[in-house]
Amino acid sequence: MANAAKFSAQAAFTVVSAIRRGATMSEAAAAAQITRQTLANWLRRGKVESSDEYFTFAAAYRAAERAYRRALIDEIAVRLSSGV
Repeated sequence: MANAAKFSAQAAFTVVSAIRRGATMSEAAAAAQITRQTLANWLRRGKVESSDEYFTFAAAYRAAERAYRRALIDEIAVRLSSGV
């Protein structure tokens, strides 16, 4: 796994992409080759620091979660309306 202290734009992008596709936090961390704890630390820092890369990352992470939930709700609505 990557160094827990080092933030990487590439790892952040990989995490957000994985979350948008429905990955769990652990799966997203593994895809980015970081630990789940590192991911949790990045998100925690994003809540505290309001003007840096962690803040931007945490906002993108939350947006990806919302996008995935919306896609699931849309899929359920389609299936319910089609009787599947």
